[in-house]
Amino acid sequence: MSSNSHEPTELQPHDTSAVHVAEEVAPRRTQSRLRRMQDEAADGPAPQKRPSMLQQINTAALDIVPSGRTAYEEGELPPRSPTAGAVRQHSGLSRRKISAVKVKEAEKEAEVTGENWHKLTPEQIFSHFQTSTGGLTPEQAENQLKVHGLNKITEPPHESMLMKFIRNCTGGFSIMLFAASILAYVIFAIEKSQQDLFDIQTLALACVLLVVIFVTAGMTTYQEGQAESVMDSLMSMAAEESYVFRGGQMQKLASELLVPGDIVKVGVGEKVPADLRILEASELKVNNAPLTGENVDIKLGPDPHHDALFEARNIARSGCAFTSGSGLAVVFATGDNTFLGKIAIMTTSAETPDTLLQREIRRLILFMSIIAVILSAVILGVSLGQGDEWYIAIVYVIGVVIANVPEGLLPQITVALTLTAKRMLERGVLVSNMEIIETLGAVTVICSDKTGTITCNRMTVSHLYFGGALHKSHWTPGGADSPLPMFDEHSPSFKRLQQVGTLNTDAVFMTFEDDVLARQARGDASETALIKFFEVVEKVDEYRAKNPRIAIIPFNSTNKYMISVNQTNESDTTHRIFIKGAAERVLTRCTAVHTADGLVPLDDEWKETLDAMVLTLASKGERVLTFAEMPYAAPPGVTDLTDDAGEPLFPTQGFNFVGFISLVDPPRPTVPHALTQCASAGIQVYMVTGDHPATAVAICQSLGYNLPPCEVLKRAPDQDPENTFCVVHGINDIPKFTEADWDFVFECKMAVFARTMPEQKQAIVHHLHKLGAIVAMTGDGVNDAAALKVAHVGIAMGSGSAVARDAAQVVLLNDDFGAIVDGVREGRLIFDNLKKCVAYVLCHLVPEVLPFLITIIGGLPLGIQTLVIMFIDLGTELAPGILLAYEEPEDNIMLIPPRTPDQHMVTVKMMLLTYLTVGGIETFVAFWGFMWVFYKFGFKLHDLWYTNSDWDTDASKLDAGGILLYQGLCQKNTYYTGSCSDLDAFRDWRKTILMRAQSCYFFHLVWSQFANIFARRTQVNSGLSMTRIKSNLRMFPGMLFSIIVAVLVVYIPGWNTVVVELDPVRIEYIFTGIWVLPAFLGLEEFRKYLIRRDLPRHNLLYKLTVF
Repeated sequence: MSSNSHEPTELQPHDTSAVHVAEEVAPRRTQSRLRRMQDEAADGPAPQKRPSMLQQINTAALDIVPSGRTAYEEGELPPRSPTAGAVRQHSGLSRRKISAVKVKEAEKEAEVTGENWHKLTPEQIFSHFQTSTGGLTPEQAENQLKVHGLNKITEPPHESMLMKFIRNCTGGFSIMLFAASILAYVIFAIEKSQQDLFDIQTLALACVLLVVIFVTAGMTTYQEGQAESVMDSLMSMAAEESYVFRGGQMQKLASELLVPGDIVKVGVGEKVPADLRILEASELKVNNAPLTGENVDIKLGPDPHHDALFEARNIARSGCAFTSGSGLAVVFATGDNTFLGKIAIMTTSAETPDTLLQREIRRLILFMSIIAVILSAVILGVSLGQGDEWYIAIVYVIGVVIANVPEGLLPQITVALTLTAKRMLERGVLVSNMEIIETLGAVTVICSDKTGTITCNRMTVSHLYFGGALHKSHWTPGGADSPLPMFDEHSPSFKRLQQVGTLNTDAVFMTFEDDVLARQARGDASETALIKFFEVVEKVDEYRAKNPRIAIIPFNSTNKYMISVNQTNESDTTHRIFIKGAAERVLTRCTAVHTADGLVPLDDEWKETLDAMVLTLASKGERVLTFAEMPYAAPPGVTDLTDDAGEPLFPTQGFNFVGFISLVDPPRPTVPHALTQCASAGIQVYMVTGDHPATAVAICQSLGYNLPPCEVLKRAPDQDPENTFCVVHGINDIPKFTEADWDFVFECKMAVFARTMPEQKQAIVHHLHKLGAIVAMTGDGVNDAAALKVAHVGIAMGSGSAVARDAAQVVLLNDDFGAIVDGVREGRLIFDNLKKCVAYVLCHLVPEVLPFLITIIGGLPLGIQTLVIMFIDLGTELAPGILLAYEEPEDNIMLIPPRTPDQHMVTVKMMLLTYLTVGGIETFVAFWGFMWVFYKFGFKLHDLWYTNSDWDTDASKLDAGGILLYQGLCQKNTYYTGSCSDLDAFRDWRKTILMRAQSCYFFHLVWSQFANIFARRTQVNSGLSMTRIKSNLRMFPGMLFSIIVAVLVVYIPGWNTVVVELDPVRIEYIFTGIWVLPAFLGLEEFRKYLIRRDLPRHNLLYKLTVF
């Protein structure tokens, strides 16, 4: 019934109302819940099921009673010392060996101590390190420094900005562009050496491709920011100087010179310089929030009070801070061997999985490479079969390969992701790696830390008991659904509780924001919560000024209470004595109870009632404080109410009980709705925390986890996971887990992991990886950093530690768990929109590649030049493709399960649709415009076959067959008015006609892509509806930009005829083939209508055309 303890009550093994107990472990199931969810998603929309408990946000009480549960048995703790040959990695880029001397020394220490520093007596520790209370001798310290090295975390090399830039230039889709650029240079070199031809278009193409690579790599590098600073953040947590005993003398040394065996003096306000074993302590407290994320002051002393090193109360860990008192300690671990150093090893050695977008880009490259190889083989065979020289055949092959590369896709994807990242930033979600956005949309499991993520990381008043009744506060978790009455601030019983709570506290406000909860205060977490609560009722400073304090007995861990004497100047008394503290210490000093009807004696019945209320509040994971008072007539003029020994001269017995106030770190207001949305979206949420199981269970139950909790190792053989709320004690349970236990946990409908160590968080992620889950891990403490890095998506809180923020790819600036749902929605939306973008880009590859094939095989004049292709890929269709990122989803994408591993961005179905259907239509439209120009200028299609090879060759270089061919072509032409005997003049004229025809081909391809962009905006819904058109009006400025680019390319004098070799064409010619496009859009709309008509059934048309 210790309500003021930092530890909530434990799950009781024999309490069958709260826990299912079994002697046997359930047999391993053949398929996990996660795999079944994925199979259901792959089979189509899941049938309607009963609402998830996550969707029923109801507060459920949990009856938990204390027990003497132990953690690890002796010898069961996992070894934490380095082992021989241990390899440390940094982001997979560097490897280095720990010093062999350090390894051997660490092994020796591990053998001697068994990692039981907390259990050894001071004499055993002194003997091990050959030290004493006077510290090491200077010679011993120097030898220890040689063995263990400096007390700092070894910093592996960082990846420089240059290396990041090079990596971005040579990774992903940039590889294909880089290869295309090299091939273009090869063509240029072959043509220059074999034909003495300076091909400016090919040279420009090679240069432009390099520019595209460098620009997009620069954008990506800039977005990623500067080099990772995880190690810098860890280093910044280290203390700079320490007071050390050396040779019997205390001296001030740089903390990096500390060695195991040093005796250090520590005190309030100092950082813990190394891992310390406390020898002496006077009210010494440490805050482990930088490591555990739990913002609680822990009382330290020479006794461990726990079997596990991690839980011991005589151990202070490097990087944390002393918040009160003073003490004497011995250093037992420094540098890389500290707890902080081991987290650094785990964080820097953890390999971050590839993003799903990286995998999809590799898949796209594979598709494009297969197509390029097939086309190259065909072209090479045809060219050599026609008797072309080898270098001509190679030029053809390389030209086809380049034409098959979608040069604009990389910048389109990069810019689209950048726009999405900026949109997410507006919602308080910072993305350091743009590719992670798409992965976030595929997440199937979210492992969330509790403190600072699910909860607010601040204590607030939850319940108040006064006047014989329990009341809720404005900040009670789930208070809106609670049947309890709201406290009445005008009630005399509440006024009495307000008096004690305001006057018998020391906390004061440091800032004065209008939002009381946002104010900073000086004082411990409990008192800060009290003054924030009472400040809303009446200003605390003014209330205290009217009732000055004249005496105090401060809180200490022995008494577990605080007493103050204040002048109140009431009608019945001039002073009052107030007491606040743990229930078992305060109630024993009370003789009466304030009720709504007045003061009554504290008899056995009232004692049972009050004890039951304490247990009820404690079972909710809340910290209970007890308040009492008594009137006191202070002697006139007396200012000191203590004797020479410091003992009080006022009574400390005979108090009147006033009430209880329970405190809790409440869930964030957005969390219940976010959990409901996650459940609707098919995302499983697990709480993974270092906090106590009872606290974690209570928070979960306040969020709607109202199934009975079950300890996994004590489950019944026939335990149904679908109706189980699984509770896992990390330190006790996970080391004993079998694969069957892991499977059972992840099959359960609800689960929470409590008391988890950092390495156990990684184990959870790894086991989820085995099940094929896409895992997002959230956290805010240093202890979360390694798990954040190994998860597919690491999500840190903006107010969390710098280490966690640096290890994550996503940062929630407002610490809003609900923003994760926004991120998932954006991730799913960008995946759908990137599919549309890829399909849109791939559609034009056929009209870009096919002219080369027709020219090589049939000798028809080339319809499009390679440099013009660049202006299409990087000019006319760049903006519309990017603006597809602003398309709204066709369905409520947060009501469907996450995509399965076999749902790719690029599929065979997409390739067939884009290449054969849409690509074929666009090719027809472009060739219609191309041939229309030839027709208007007197050429017929059957006369143009096999004329391309010498189309712009001087008459003097033509052989007899060539002369005969072009004279015949001239004579058949009814438009040309010159002499057919002057073949050079005819060559100049037909070259101009070809450039005009190529201009028409270019414009018709632009118009075709305009029609295609409206078709690609949706796959099922109408792309021409007014709602859809209004939803993304940015598309029209993007299309206008494309028109401007096309006009500039064709009509700028000098540039058009010399560089791109296009001739200004009459306006009437550039629209001749667009009659096909309304028919194309009409067929697309009809196809979508037939699909919608049969929904939700997926008809044959859906299966064939929706990708």
